[in-house]
Amino acid sequence: MVAHRIEERIRIKRELTKQAVSLAMANHWEEAAVKNRQIIAAFPNDVESRNRLGKALSELGNYSDAREALQKVLAINPTNTIARKNLDRIALLGDSAPKKCQSSRVPPHFFIEETGKTGLTTLTDKAPKAVLAKMSAGDLLVLEQQGQQVLAKTEAGDRLGAVEPKLGLRLITLMRAGNRYAAAVAAVHGENIRILIRETYQHPSQRGRLSFHPRGKDEFRPYVWEGIRYDMDEEDRASANGGWGEDGEEAMVFASRARRKPNFALAADGDEDEDT
Repeated sequence: MVAHRIEERIRIKRELTKQAVSLAMANHWEEAAVKNRQIIAAFPNDVESRNRLGKALSELGNYSDAREALQKVLAINPTNTIARKNLDRIALLGDSAPKKCQSSRVPPHFFIEETGKTGLTTLTDKAPKAVLAKMSAGDLLVLEQQGQQVLAKTEAGDRLGAVEPKLGLRLITLMRAGNRYAAAVAAVHGENIRILIRETYQHPSQRGRLSFHPRGKDEFRPYVWEGIRYDMDEEDRASANGGWGEDGEEAMVFASRARRKPNFALAADGDEDEDT
């Protein structure tokens, strides 16, 4: 009888965790916070749900409560790097920071690499850390040509930085020829922000011309976007890092299980993303 009750509690927790992660991935932060609080009510020492709650609250602009949720994680586990990194991020925002405008978010399959059609790059000439700290992996960006630069901006028009020069000049040439591109935040680490750019339309005149130079052999090496692995089954995915990765943001990946073996999405200079 006791064993049955324990098994039932575990089943309920697993189901709530799946729901919380799914809601976060869909950008439904208020509902995600509710689900995580339900888990915490039954499992007060569950650091994964407290980390997810901190993430949800920070996305809602409730930085004070987010900080409290993450500090409780450290009270339970002082070595939890996820909570520490996100407390550092929230510290840049301050208690009086306004509620973050909800950005559109790209679906996980946006980050499935396609040879020659996707590229990962670190922005240069970046916005201040306090601006970057408001961004999350998966936030949709706007690419805008300005002179000899391609700028990455939020949907609200806030400038985040410039695509590195070599790639920027290539994209300008291709955009002038009729190609179109979309971009999203891949990761934010302090003063650095990485974005993934995807070719969404190739003009007939550019047929056969790659937007991004591929490198390396075919192999399955997914970009981990903060924890959840789409090459896991549902049960493992729901519990992986509690929906957060080591960089302390919500969990997703840049590649899903597929029949084909994708290459890396590469930056223009060919440097592999050292964090993936």
